[in-house]
This record gives sequence, C-alpha cells and structure tokens, in this order.
Amino acid sequence: MFYRKKSAHKHFEIWPGFVDALATVLMVIIFVLMTFVISQLYLTQALQGKEEHVSSLEKKIGSLRLLLTDQDKMNHNLKLKSQDLDHMVDELSNKLSSINQQFKNQSNALDTTQQDRNRLAKDTLELKNQILKLNSSLDLFESSRSEIEGKIKNLNSVLQNTYEDQLDEIRKHDEQIRKLRETNRVLMIEKTSLEKQKTEVSKNFDLLTHDLTELKQHKELSQFRSEFFDNLIKILGNRTDIRIVGDRFVFESEVLFEKASSDLGADGRKGLDALVSALNEISRKIPSNIAWILRVDGHTDSIPIKNSNFPSNWELSAARSIAVVKYLISKGIPSDRLVAAGFGEHQPIVFGKAEKEHAKNRRIEFKLDQK
Repeated sequence: MFYRKKSAHKHFEIWPGFVDALATVLMVIIFVLMTFVISQLYLTQALQGKEEHVSSLEKKIGSLRLLLTDQDKMNHNLKLKSQDLDHMVDELSNKLSSINQQFKNQSNALDTTQQDRNRLAKDTLELKNQILKLNSSLDLFESSRSEIEGKIKNLNSVLQNTYEDQLDEIRKHDEQIRKLRETNRVLMIEKTSLEKQKTEVSKNFDLLTHDLTELKQHKELSQFRSEFFDNLIKILGNRTDIRIVGDRFVFESEVLFEKASSDLGADGRKGLDALVSALNEISRKIPSNIAWILRVDGHTDSIPIKNSNFPSNWELSAARSIAVVKYLISKGIPSDRLVAAGFGEHQPIVFGKAEKEHAKNRRIEFKLDQK
C-alpha cells in the first residue's frame, strides 16, 4: 500500500514541469503573435504611406489597386484569424489556469479517487488535442504570413518599378515642356521682331505709296500748271506788270489795288477775270483724283505801314489776298480750291531801297498747287 502511494506521487511530479513548459510555449506563441500584430500594423502604415506617395500615379496604376484591394481583404481576414487565435489563446490560458489549479488541488490531495485520475487523464488528452490544433493553426498562420510577405515584396517591387518609370516619364515630359517653352520664347521674339519689321515695312510702303502718289499728281499737276500759265499768258498778252516767277504767276499790286489799299480796282478785276477764264478752262481737264488748289499769296514792300485799317504790312498783305479770293469765289471758283495767305514784307524777290525794287516786291502771287 505504501509502495503504491509513492509511485503515484512520482507520477504526478512530472506535470508541474510539463505545465511550466507549456506555459513558456504559450508565452512564446503570444509574443510571436504580438510581434506579428505589431509588424502587421507597421506594414499597414507603410503601405498607406506608399499609397499616399504614389497618389499622383493612380490613373496609370489602376490595375495595382486591385492587388491592394486583395491585400486589404487578406489583411482583414488575417486580422480575423489573429483575433480567433487570440481568443483560442485566451481560452487555453484559462484552461491552463484551471488545470494548474486542479494540479495544485490534486497535489494537496494525493488520495483522490480513480475517477478523479480518469478525469485528469481525459483533460490532459483534451489539452493535447487543443495543443495539436493550436500548432496546426500556427502552421497555417506561418504559411499565410509567408505568402503575404511574398505578395508584399512583389507589390513593393512592382510599385518601385512603376514609380521609377513614371519619374522617368515625368522628367522626359518636363524636358520636352522646357524645350517647347524655349522654342516658343524664341518664336515669340522672332514674331515680335517680324511684326516690328512688318510694321516698319508697311509704314515705309505707305509713305512711299503716298510719296509716289503725290509725285505722280505733282507731275500731272505740273503739266496742267504749264498749260494754265500758257492760256493765261495768251489771254493777258505781253504785259510787263504780270510775269512768271518760277512756278508762280505774279501780279504787281498796282495792277489790282491802289497804294495802301485792299480794294480791287477795275483794271484789277479785268486781270482777275482773265485768270478765272484760264482756271475754269484748265480745271475741267484736271482729273478728280488730284486735290489741286490755287494759292493766293499777298506780299508788300519793306516800307512800314500803320493806320487805322492796317496796323502792319501783315494785315495789308493778308487783306489783299483775301480780297482776291473773295472775288474769285464770286466768279464761280469753288472756295475749297482757294487758299489766302499774307507774308507782309518778309518774302522779297529783289533787294534794294529804290521805288523800282519796292514796286516789284509789292505783288500778288498765284500758284496752282496740291492740298
């Protein structure tokens, strides 16, 4: 009887060591699970950082989003499995605590019945089965983790390659844009220069065209001026008081006006009638595109004049040219074809103090000109 109790005591001395070993294994498993969970959280944060970093490339890596979606689903399933494992570990921990308590109770009462021994053996067998299931789950977890790590490595490699390719394309695109901008800048400078040249050429062309038109009209008008002078000379005859000076027809003032007066005399009106006749005849021949005018310029001698009618020679010369213009208008010459100007004594044609020189400088000049 004593021998049997001693043998039973030795048999139960094995369990505390086994329980301690099992507890150590469970602690290692829990540590591994915690390490995996932390690694998984870190991996999730890293993947989120990657997604934010390549957000600008979402349009071109749409196919990779499917992989990321699958990865998220796998991560979710893995989290669920981890939660199940945590739950199983908690249950095993509770059961181990219960078993330890039972072991303690059984150690204090070595004289328990065979029924208690059978129950303990049954619990031990159940515990072994649960440990086997836990090992199987851990193997499955290790396999899933290896598969996930492989997919993550592949995904990182694909993302890295895609990111580098996109960077190369962006660099090339930026270089093309820089070249296009430089080309556009050069073209704009050339365009501005060409526009300036075009503007200058256009201005020069317009000026040249205007000058050519004026030259042509002036040449044509010169022909009509010669004809006008010829006709006027024929009408007036060989009068010494009416002469041609350059391109002007000159009437001495005494032919038209009394001394120091702006009133036309009878002889002056006759001379002007001859001019009107010649002008009417030649104006019908001048083309309409030639803007001709008849300038009437009044000139005086250098002897100063100052009276109530004419404070200076300016007023006298201007009044005489205006009187002539008014008479020509009364004879039917259009007013828009006439110009009156007074030069006073400032444009002499001869110099000297004798009455002969003064008489030549007192004159009315007629010039067929352009506007």
